Amino acid sequence: VPGEQIMKHNIMKLGAISLTAALMLVATGAQADFSAGVSATSAPVSVDDAGTIGGSADGWRAHVLYKFNKNFGIEGGVSKYGSPNDDSIPANMHVDTEAFDIYAVAFYPLGDDSSGVFAKVGYIAWDTESEINDTDEMHRKSKTLGVGVGGEYEITNRFSVRAEAEWFDSAISGELKYSLGGVVRF
Repeated sequence: VPGEQIMKHNIMKLGAISLTAALMLVATGAQADFSAGVSATSAPVSVDDAGTIGGSADGWRAHVLYKFNKNFGIEGGVSKYGSPNDDSIPANMHVDTEAFDIYAVAFYPLGDDSSGVFAKVGYIAWDTESEINDTDEMHRKSKTLGVGVGGEYEITNRFSVRAEAEWFDSAISGELKYSLGGVVRF
């Protein structure tokens, strides 16, 4: 399936970028903060352009974050969602949504550790594929500005829990995406 090949290719690109950044940090001996995380998410997903078919969909998000200092960083991620929970979607319809994002992130530490709050602004590209009985395939793509706020609480020097809310204007009709997950620092 072409959509799956594109997703695998993009995940490989994200992994290569992450590995390159990690190797650059090791090679230079820099004391920058590099981390990766995985979250459980819930977001509204629209199957059609009119927004009449859709609903809340559960999924996951994986991200990498490079902090230039304690107050500023850059974050990139990939999200994957299943079929929305909505009675308007036929039982034989399969829906698959993925999103790729990049954010500039501002942090406000709440102590000497990595605990704190953050705000972010960035760019998101969504792709929703739907099909009924393996036919009538539809693609809905969207690119938009996204903003988010959240908090992170350090459990150990290397592990934190993170909660956030993100808002996407056109991609999800101005509704919120919520996520809760864990972060590992390298």
